[in-house]
Amino acid sequence: FVHVDLSAFIGYPNNQIRFRFKAPAWNYWWQVDDVMVVFPIPDLAIHHDAPAFWSAGAPIPYTITVKNIGSMTSTGVTITNPLMPKVAYLSGTLSCTGASGLCTYDVISHEIRWTGASLLPSEGVTLTFLVTPTNPNLCDYIHNWTFVNDSLGAYGNSLVTTEIMPQVLYYTDFENQPNAIGNGDWAWGTPNWMGAPRGPAEAYNGNMLWGTNLNGPYTGNATLSVPIDLSSVPPSPSGIMLFWKEWQDIDPYSIAQVHILSDTYPIPGDPARTWNLQQIELTPYVGQMITVTFELTGSPNNLGAYSGWYIDSLAVTEGCPFAAVGWPQSAAACPGDSVPYPLYAQNATYQPQNLTLSVSGNAWSTVLNSSSATLTPGEVRMFTATVQVPLSATYGAMDSARILGIFNPEPASNIITLTTWVGDHWVDEMPVPAGGPGGAAVSYNNQTYYFPGALTETFRYDPGSKTWSPLAGQPAPPYATNQPCYGSDAGGNPVVVLFPNTASTGTDLHIYHILSDTWT
Repeated sequence: FVHVDLSAFIGYPNNQIRFRFKAPAWNYWWQVDDVMVVFPIPDLAIHHDAPAFWSAGAPIPYTITVKNIGSMTSTGVTITNPLMPKVAYLSGTLSCTGASGLCTYDVISHEIRWTGASLLPSEGVTLTFLVTPTNPNLCDYIHNWTFVNDSLGAYGNSLVTTEIMPQVLYYTDFENQPNAIGNGDWAWGTPNWMGAPRGPAEAYNGNMLWGTNLNGPYTGNATLSVPIDLSSVPPSPSGIMLFWKEWQDIDPYSIAQVHILSDTYPIPGDPARTWNLQQIELTPYVGQMITVTFELTGSPNNLGAYSGWYIDSLAVTEGCPFAAVGWPQSAAACPGDSVPYPLYAQNATYQPQNLTLSVSGNAWSTVLNSSSATLTPGEVRMFTATVQVPLSATYGAMDSARILGIFNPEPASNIITLTTWVGDHWVDEMPVPAGGPGGAAVSYNNQTYYFPGALTETFRYDPGSKTWSPLAGQPAPPYATNQPCYGSDAGGNPVVVLFPNTASTGTDLHIYHILSDTWT
């Protein structure tokens, strides 16, 4: 939004506002919409800052700055910061500097509040305070809202979010020093974006960040190197993680990737043009001095149409602890089979976990080799669940067993499903009455016609009644062949043709007519 003060033109009739645009190339543009002449009100800007990641148990610092960036005085200004129920204000830490006003913490409403008579143009006030999460869940989010308004109708709000980690081992929001080396388009400073393509209007935290051009589109290849010392970082049962906030808007022909030692990690873009969280596991690099290199390669195909890549709030933390059991599995089996499913339980927390396992929802017998265990931090334990398929189960029959794992004292539980079904399989039937070398068989109308080979007998099998019936015998000499030809005669009736084999002395074709039970 762009505004121009028209106060100097009040009283002049027939005023005109002219927009003049001169493009240096064909692919530049300017779009103008919603032109308004309004009575001015104060413009109150909020800068709301808190760390994106913070160690569990440590007080979270907040800084709130409200400034009148308008051209007239703001009167009756009120700033409110309602605290979440799961945080406690750290008594005595509230400080307010800048414009004069009343700065308080209200115990009843559980909120930070500042009220002032006025804020002159360019005047501001800054509030700082600490809160402590009460009984925080690790990797939980602490949200903090700030609202501002005045008696003339100016208002605004801002939200910051902090993720509570087991332990933050390294953190930089790039405020006081670069903590990195940039080449190409990478620059350290305050973003100053106006117009399209739009980059971030401000840093994710504080004022400073790293970006590929702070106030314009990126132009080509660029690398940003951040040295991080992991040489004294101990192993963690939940791993060591690298987190950062990024704003990425790059051409499809460009590639964003992160290099750590000899490894490369592609970083996907986000067409929404907003701040996002990215992460890479650093566990393989524990005990080493590493350099995390953010590399943007390839010049944009449409020069000037993409803002680039912006990095802020970079942290190395212990991973989020978790406790989990196995994964969903499925298998095909035959009636009577015992199907073993391997399961695992993992304790990626910082204390021993008592695990109980139970089975529910199953019709077929499902037995666990153990239903309880105590897992030490970082331990992975294997279990087995065995499903017994009933002998009476038919093709396509299916059963599902749900395995519930409950961990204590970690408030974690998992349900996995084991699905077993009866697939294609052999079924015992009645033995043939007679047999010989080179036997053959065909199926017609759910009946099996069997020609023993080297014997003149012919038999029909009914799988419904599981019975064999003798049929008309084959003419002599019988043909021992395992390749009968099944088809139809000239009248469309089903026939089976047996060809003479080298062991026989015959030369004729033996044709069996199924419907009439005759041979020709």
